Amino acid sequence: MKKEDKKMNIVIMFGKIVSNIEFKFIYNRYTKNWGMEHKTSIVKCKIELANGSIVEVYGYDEIADFMYRNLEKDANICTQGRLDSNGKVEIQEFM
Repeated sequence: MKKEDKKMNIVIMFGKIVSNIEFKFIYNRYTKNWGMEHKTSIVKCKIELANGSIVEVYGYDEIADFMYRNLEKDANICTQGRLDSNGKVEIQEFM
């Protein structure tokens, strides 16, 4: 195992969507440099947790499509994801 593989970064949260869901297509020459060459769409929104904290979340491709089609502001969601270096959560699956 590589040293990077041993790091644990799992975020499980339940909250209410408190912003509009913003959907965008990703396509530019820089995505390969950012390690995102296989990503085509992204969705972003903010979630309010039970303690009142507001967390910015985002998801790619299938997650983005699901969120944009099926969720809206004030919907409750339970997700699993990972914390990125900017303090935002990348949603990887719904629970």
